[in-house]
Amino acid sequence: MSVVNLHQKKDTAYVKEISGHLKKNCPKHLREQLSVVLAEKGIGLIINERVINVPQETASPLVEGLYDEIGWATEDEPTEELRESFKFTKYLMLTRVFQDDDQEANKKRKREDEQPLVYTRPEDEFFHKLCKWSFQWKARDSEDKNDIEVLKPLRLCMLVAASSIPQARSELKSMFESGSI
Repeated sequence: MSVVNLHQKKDTAYVKEISGHLKKNCPKHLREQLSVVLAEKGIGLIINERVINVPQETASPLVEGLYDEIGWATEDEPTEELRESFKFTKYLMLTRVFQDDDQEANKKRKREDEQPLVYTRPEDEFFHKLCKWSFQWKARDSEDKNDIEVLKPLRLCMLVAASSIPQARSELKSMFESGSI
């Protein structure tokens, strides 16, 4: 996991490409909100694509490490400009999730938004519960088929307030301490 200051890097090719891809896949009712976020100062972009085979027990230390580093950077960077660049008010998070694509099960559900998401990384579920808004879109089909064919791969974009991060960190940490995973 890593974070990029969207405003600071707005002119780089990769941020332009990511922004364009998000705008293309964003539902109409959220497009204006997404455009505002993409232009706003204090937005950190986090792309969570760590290898799935990494044990889930590493989730809490990875999340703790990222947000600890962000906090330290606001104090330890050599210039005021650099320290300010890590003072995020919100995080735009991108990750991979799955959705049940079982046709029989789907007949019982009336709407697609009733289909539960399957989170491959436990921290994503905590951030999703606390996000201000989110949207998902179908991931490109790849040559590699999933081990579980009834799961449809999706990408999830969510906007999480920086003030919600301590709660997510705490819940994630307690989940592993209690042994519920």
